[in-house]
Amino acid sequence: MIFQTFDAIYIFNSKNQARAMDSVQASIEIETKQKGEAQRAKKHLEGHLNEIEVQLETANRANAEARKTIAKLHSQIQ
Repeated sequence: MIFQTFDAIYIFNSKNQARAMDSVQASIEIETKQKGEAQRAKKHLEGHLNEIEVQLETANRANAEARKTIAKLHSQIQ
């Protein structure tokens, strides 16, 4: 009877440990998937940011040239 009780407790604990391990494994898989998705999103956003920075630099150069032209024309008028 005592051995049966110990066997039952052992089996119960083994099942609980197996469930806990399955839960941990599932959590790890979810976290790994989310980390990969976050890295892909970060890479995409960094690429988009680089494009916007290039556009800003181009616009700033064009603005500077326009200001020079305006200043030159303004001085010719006076």
